Amino acid sequence: MGLLRKAVRKSMPKPVRQVTHPVTTARRAVTPAPVRRATRAVGTVAHPINSLENNALNAVWPTGRASRRSAATPSAVPDGSIPKRMTQIWLEQNVPTMDDTSFQILLGELTRRGWTEAELEARVLPYYSL
Repeated sequence: MGLLRKAVRKSMPKPVRQVTHPVTTARRAVTPAPVRRATRAVGTVAHPINSLENNALNAVWPTGRASRRSAATPSAVPDGSIPKRMTQIWLEQNVPTMDDTSFQILLGELTRRGWTEAELEARVLPYYSL
């Protein structure tokens, strides 16, 4: 498939959901994940030009779950001191020892992740001492 045809196909909106054939669904359910990954890897090795074209097009028109995650706003704390999965235990152990700057960075990061004001007041602010 040519690069132009791939670009046109990727730029067009896709339907919300297409129904999968029952046999395909059953076959996918019984095939172990490592076998499916190996099958895809063989295709990449067998057709390196297509793989390069697809990577270039995915960089221009990101689609799918993984690309949405990677296209998200970068974290305010690049050193990774704020965990990806925020737990109440982490908040209880770390918030009381934070200085003002670190606490403001934490609030900004949690807001960026979609925490509401009510969640911040209930789960974070009780542990912060002024």
